[in-house]
Amino acid sequence: MNGQSVQSTAEGQKADIVLDTTPFYGESGGQAGDTGYLEGVGFNFKVLDTKKPVDKFIVHKGIVQKGKIKVGDTAQLIVNEEKRKAIAANHSGTHILQAALKAVLGDHIKQSGSLSTPNGYGLIYPLFQNQR
Repeated sequence: MNGQSVQSTAEGQKADIVLDTTPFYGESGGQAGDTGYLEGVGFNFKVLDTKKPVDKFIVHKGIVQKGKIKVGDTAQLIVNEEKRKAIAANHSGTHILQAALKAVLGDHIKQSGSLSTPNGYGLIYPLFQNQR
């Protein structure tokens, strides 16, 4: 919490929670992270975003909506499936568009980034000037 490791966090507090395993997808490679809930006996934590700062390390960013969470508590992890499916579909769209652009414009087309969210997707391409 606030960049410091703590043993518990209470209702109304924002926190970043790291678990030993998780079904949540952390934002990586331009694909938005999952949202959802961590629920346990006496607590509910709303996951507003997930990040993947390094491989195999997912940070669940959110707020305690009810109760108090302590290190070692057991939780049910609930991913917002509707949002995940929308993100996955848009992520697939980035790959389809990239392949279509290469097929039409040629192999010199090099994607340098992408963004996939529940609401759409975008690709980033460097622009080159024709030198004569």
